[in-house]
Amino acid sequence: MRLIDADALINDRENFIVIGAGDNICIDISDIEKAPTIEDEPVKHGRWEWDTEDIYRCTVCYEKVHVKEVMGRPDWDYCPNCGAKMDGGTE
Repeated sequence: MRLIDADALINDRENFIVIGAGDNICIDISDIEKAPTIEDEPVKHGRWEWDTEDIYRCTVCYEKVHVKEVMGRPDWDYCPNCGAKMDGGTE
């Protein structure tokens, strides 16, 4: 697997065929194959801290998130704000 630079693809729109309105674009597979790669970012680790009802706070970015609970525990294994993996942290 290789990580590609999505921003580079988006900024190179003259090679895209624009369909419809808004930001809907069609990318040729050869554009994806030619896309520059990026370095993998280190994984952030954290945990959910209960706030109120089904609102939890991420211990990495401190943003509050409405998280569905399953059997009294948060059902998300990542933070949608910062991408931290909710596996209890690195302690």
